[in-house]
Amino acid sequence: MDRRHRAARGATAISVDHLRHHTRADGEDGRTELIRATVVGRNAPVTAALAVATAAVAVTGVLIALIMLSMGLPVEGSLVYGAAIAAFGIFFA
Repeated sequence: MDRRHRAARGATAISVDHLRHHTRADGEDGRTELIRATVVGRNAPVTAALAVATAAVAVTGVLIALIMLSMGLPVEGSLVYGAAIAAFGIFFA
């Protein structure tokens, strides 16, 4: 498999696993009921998990672009590739 595909699968795995872990684990532990009993909205736990997953994938895209730049690759291609990997992970979140 190509390196490009590995990076895209990695970004997808980061977002999907993060959302799955932080929504189901909290529900099984009973934390979701405690949060919903307060003044926050019903979708607050999912929104928070989605925001953290999006930030994690965005940081991953920036790091990929910086690594590619440090290897001496062209600036435009490195930035576009990092942004594409981040967008792919955010899409699956």
